Amino acid sequence: MKQFSTVLKAAAVMAASLLLFSCSKPKVIELSVSPQTVNFDAAAGEKTVSVSCNDSWTVTASQAWVSVSQSNGENNGAVKISVTANETFSDRFADVTVKSGEKSVNVVVSQMGMNPSMGLTGSNIEAKVEGGTFEVIVTTNTEWTVATPSVDWVSVSPASGKGDGKIVVTVKPTDLYETRATEIAVESKQLPLPATIKVKQEALTYTARQLDSLALVALYTASDGANWPKEENRWDLTKPMSEWKGVTLTEDRVTSVKLGSTSSGTISTEWTLPEQFSNLTELTEFRVVKCSLKGDVLPIIQKLSKLKILYLTNNKVTSTVTADFFALTSLTDIYIDQNPDLGGTLTAEIGNLKSLKNLNISKTSIGGTIPAELVQCESLVNFMAYENKLSGEIPDFWDKLPNMGVVQLYGNPDITGPIPATLGGLKKMTGLQLKNCNLTGNIPASFGGLEKCNNLQLNGNKLSGVVPAEVQAHKNWQADKGWKYLTNILPQQDGYGLTLE
Repeated sequence: MKQFSTVLKAAAVMAASLLLFSCSKPKVIELSVSPQTVNFDAAAGEKTVSVSCNDSWTVTASQAWVSVSQSNGENNGAVKISVTANETFSDRFADVTVKSGEKSVNVVVSQMGMNPSMGLTGSNIEAKVEGGTFEVIVTTNTEWTVATPSVDWVSVSPASGKGDGKIVVTVKPTDLYETRATEIAVESKQLPLPATIKVKQEALTYTARQLDSLALVALYTASDGANWPKEENRWDLTKPMSEWKGVTLTEDRVTSVKLGSTSSGTISTEWTLPEQFSNLTELTEFRVVKCSLKGDVLPIIQKLSKLKILYLTNNKVTSTVTADFFALTSLTDIYIDQNPDLGGTLTAEIGNLKSLKNLNISKTSIGGTIPAELVQCESLVNFMAYENKLSGEIPDFWDKLPNMGVVQLYGNPDITGPIPATLGGLKKMTGLQLKNCNLTGNIPASFGGLEKCNNLQLNGNKLSGVVPAEVQAHKNWQADKGWKYLTNILPQQDGYGLTLE
C-alpha cells in the first residue's frame, strides 16, 4: 500500500511538470545586420558587416565572386565580405544572406565595372630619311585594333590585341624632298575616341645647286618665261642652268641673274618675285630692268647677303626702303630708280655700305632728309636722287667724298637751304644738277674749282646775288655751251635772280 502511494506521488509530480512545460512561450529570434548595403570599386576588396542575434545564425553568398569569412556564428558577431576584381566593364550585384531560424536579412553587395583606358608610349614617331622600325607601347584594359595606314610608306604589326601590348611601326625610306606625315588610329569599342600614332618623316635635303635651280625655275614661271619677248633667249629647263641666257654660274653656284633688253627682253606681263629666289645665297648680281616686276620685293632681296649689284630700274616695285635694306653691306651698285611707288627713307644705316659706288633712287617716292651718315660711304662716286620727295638741307660733307663724280638732286622741291661749299671741292665731279629745288643764297665761290664738271644745273631755285668771279672764270662758264649759264644757272624762281659782274 505504501509502495502504491509513492508511485502515485511520482506520477503526480510528472504530470505537473508536463503541464507546466506545455504552457511555456516559444523563444523569439532577434536578428539584424549593419550595413545592409556594401559597395566596392572594380578592384578586389574586403568589407565587414556586424551581426546582432540572440541565437545561432548562418551566412551564404549568392555569387561566386563574393565570399564570406565564416559560414555560421552565434549571437553577436562580424562577417567579412570579400570580392574578386571585376574584369568586365559592367557593374555587378550579389546578396549575402544571414539567417537565424526562420528569420533572414539580405546584405546587397555591388561592385563597379572597370573604367576603360588606353595610353600609348612612343606614339610621336619622327623618322629619318632612311626610315626604320619603331615600337609603340600600348597600356590598356581593353581589346584594341589598329587601323590600316592610309599611306603605302608605313606598315604596322600586329593589327589587334587585348590588354597591354606593343605595336611595331615600319617606315620605308623616302625619295622625296618634302616632309611627309600620317596618323594611325588605335581603336577600342569601349572608348569613344581612338588613340593616335603620329608618324613624320624628314625630307631629302636639296643640294645648293638644286636650290639654285628651283629658285630660277620659280622666277621663270612667275615672269611667264615661256612668253618672253626674245624667243631665242627663253630658258630650256631641260638643259643645265649654265646654258640659260642671263644666268652666270661660278663654281657650280648661280652668281648673276639678268633680265631685260640683253637677255629676256622687255617683259610686259606684271609678275612678282617668288620667295624661293632668296635661296640664291651666292648671288652677287641681280638685274631686272624694265620687266614689269611689281610688289614688295625688298624683303626677299634683303636675304641675299652677298649681293653686290642690284638693278631694279623702271619697274613697278612697291617696297619700302628701311634699315634692313642697308644690312646688305656688300652692295656696290644700287639702282632702284623709276619705281614711282617705291617709298621709305635713306636711314642712318646707309653708312654701313663702305663699298657703295653708285646709288640711284631717282623717280621714286623715297623721302626724308639726306642722312649725315652718307659721308661714311667712302667709295661713293655717283649719287642720283632726282625727282623724289627728299627734304631739308643738303649736308655739307662732300669734301670727305673725294671720288664723287655725279650728284643729281634736281626736282626735289622740299630741299631747301644754301648750296654746300664743299661741293665745289670735288675735283672729280663731272655733273652737278640741283635745279628746281628751293635752294637759297648764292653760288659758292668754290664752284670755280670744279675742274672736270661739264654739266652744272642750278636754275629754278631761289638763288640771288652776284655770281662769284671765281665761278665766272671757269672754262665752262659759257652762255650757249659748256654750263650754258643763260638757261641752266641764271634763271631762278619769280622774285629771285643771279646777276653778273
